[in-house]
Amino acid sequence: MILTNRHIFINPQHERQANNKIQSSARTSVAGRSKGRSIFLVVAALIFVFNVGGQGRFKMKIDHQEIQREGNTSTTSNSNRDDAEKSADLPELDRKIQPELKKEVNKAPLKIHLKLEKIDPILVDEDTNSEKISELEFYTTIHNSEFPAEKAGEWIYRPDARANSPSKEHLHCLDQERQGNCHDPDAWKNSNDTAKLSRYNSMAAKAISNSPGILAGDDPWMWQSKLPQYRVLLFKDRNLYAKQVGKALHNRKIYLVGDSLTRQWSQSMRCELIHVLGMSPEDASEKVRYLQVHNGVEDIRDKAFDQTEERDVVVFNIGHHVGFKIGSNWTALYRKKLEKVLTFSFGNIADSNKFFRTTSVRHYIRGAGDWDSESSKAGRVEPSMREKWSTYGGSRPEQPMQNLIAFEVFLQNNSTRRFQILDTSPMMLARADSTFDGCHFCLPGPLEYWSRMLYHRLYYSNT
Repeated sequence: MILTNRHIFINPQHERQANNKIQSSARTSVAGRSKGRSIFLVVAALIFVFNVGGQGRFKMKIDHQEIQREGNTSTTSNSNRDDAEKSADLPELDRKIQPELKKEVNKAPLKIHLKLEKIDPILVDEDTNSEKISELEFYTTIHNSEFPAEKAGEWIYRPDARANSPSKEHLHCLDQERQGNCHDPDAWKNSNDTAKLSRYNSMAAKAISNSPGILAGDDPWMWQSKLPQYRVLLFKDRNLYAKQVGKALHNRKIYLVGDSLTRQWSQSMRCELIHVLGMSPEDASEKVRYLQVHNGVEDIRDKAFDQTEERDVVVFNIGHHVGFKIGSNWTALYRKKLEKVLTFSFGNIADSNKFFRTTSVRHYIRGAGDWDSESSKAGRVEPSMREKWSTYGGSRPEQPMQNLIAFEVFLQNNSTRRFQILDTSPMMLARADSTFDGCHFCLPGPLEYWSRMLYHRLYYSNT
């Protein structure tokens, strides 16, 4: 914890020390209780806000004019009910400390009014004190770290969550996506689709590896993160999840703009709306709209955003078709294409609802071929949090360079418009086990967490 000019900064790595202070304060003698409780309350309130907010680090101003002595008065039952209702919408991890803190705070003789201000995203370095950094520095640090997935969060093995596994009807819906069915080894037999036949041949040649859960259409791995930029809406309780997604998407349309990976995502999102939220296929297609773009905004058809509303959302990506595919000087051309996005009109959509989705790494093993070579290797048999960008990319490694360029374009202070960043790339780096063909992803699988990351942003922006 750093105290400077009446501004208190919370460092998450000091939480254990702060908890020890809480316990110590609780044991303070009667003679020294007034002073001890004052210290305890400040520390306890800080930790409470940190845990409840789940938003990394906050700047808190303590207004000494508003500290009032109120004897031993406890909070009212109405206040407790309000807190419980607010807590019900928070993820489980955010609620752990609340009951213990409330018991102590209710005993306190002081009432402290705290003014809360959110500050820039924070990366906590275990070896140094936390400092405020910009979004550009934040995302650049994640992508330049040795193990980006590990820096951003973690995949947790949760076979107990399989009660929320997709139904047969849900799987059938996902199977309508031509590049995604990894759970049916005979899918190619009843199709003329070259993508399905190509996967079958690659699997027969042992050129692609997948984890058992992916091959069974029942992925047991769940993503979680302590960083707000990488948090996802939890899918532990189907009914609660459906309620939260419904609230996040209320009275808005989602425009997903990009290449075939974005097309995969749009099908995944529609199928979940149909088979988890209970929407009709027609309503789901109205809610989620896919616009095919390979090369840049010049591919977007005229009037595509003429009927948009302020609450609508657009998630834009170009990447796989504008790397080495466009020449050895692709970095300069890619930057120019992204800069055009800054001046493109997305209709009436608010800037706060415009997202750039980062480009996922292609899971071809570096140096072992690519999609157009005689042989190649892609994938893993299980997730790995300690993967590096240098492991993948085949013969055309474009990550992390593409995303670093995107951060510079969209997050520089002199940009004409600030886009939000939906950084799905680090989490997917760890999931080579879910590759369909070295580039696309198996459905169902971790690609579904792209939606849950977006839903988390929208849901908590509403609340």
